[in-house]
Amino acid sequence: MKVFINPGRSPQGNPDPGAINPNSKLRECDAVLSIGTLLAHHLNAAGIETQILQDSSVDKLIDESNWWAADLFISLHCNSFNTKARGTTTWFYEKSTNAQKLAGFVQKQIVSALNMTDRGAKSIKRGAKEYQVLFDTAAVAIWIDLAYIDNDLDAGLLANSADQFARAIARGITDYQATLPPVA
Repeated sequence: MKVFINPGRSPQGNPDPGAINPNSKLRECDAVLSIGTLLAHHLNAAGIETQILQDSSVDKLIDESNWWAADLFISLHCNSFNTKARGTTTWFYEKSTNAQKLAGFVQKQIVSALNMTDRGAKSIKRGAKEYQVLFDTAAVAIWIDLAYIDNDLDAGLLANSADQFARAIARGITDYQATLPPVA
């Protein structure tokens, strides 16, 4: 299995670091890169091939994933709302039953491992430009809003429990992989 990992936002935060915690100054681009790097490590240890790319060009991300012939596309992000909201949401393209299954496994593992508020695995319709990677990649694709970075409790988890996030996502991926028919 080949897993393409996209830590969201721009490399080194230029031109877009994503959401930023107003108190700790933790930036989305940094939090998701840390988790994505650890995720690649854990998947590689499980015998799963990975490629990781953080880039501000959605077209480049889609092209690279498709060129590499990824089986799964995992896009990592943080939410931001009102400093009070908390939790994890995993998004999938509404017409992909495999993505729905993968999203469910990953969501369950993150919520369980980190005691996150469960905001659910939710579908996206084609045309939601922000989520283009979900329906324009050839791979089974999910978008994980790991936590609300503007909430100090969630930001603390992003900063101090990156490995727990990565391990939970890896377990969700291997749970999904176990449901697939054996490769001949």
